[in-house]
Amino acid sequence: MKELHDSTGGTEWKRSDNWLIQEGVDDYDATCTQSWWGVRCDEGVDGLAIVEISLGGNNLIGTIPESFSSMVHLRTLSLGANKLEGLPSPPLSESLRR
Repeated sequence: MKELHDSTGGTEWKRSDNWLIQEGVDDYDATCTQSWWGVRCDEGVDGLAIVEISLGGNNLIGTIPESFSSMVHLRTLSLGANKLEGLPSPPLSESLRR
């Protein structure tokens, strides 16, 4: 998620509530944090996993990181009305078709 924030101008997003901190601890590289605005996590076999990213119309400008292709639990990706380019290689696109 750090890559998404950095590659899409996260400091200029309209909403980025709690993306950089959680209870005073730097969670910038956390796997999933329920408090990130626009992100929903569910408990999985290996702990929390990102299942939804809804950041439409949030002034994201840049490139979707390749690391998104490793988000095998992601079921909903809503990034419309932003200025993004690039689409990660499968398995992301395969998991979104399910």
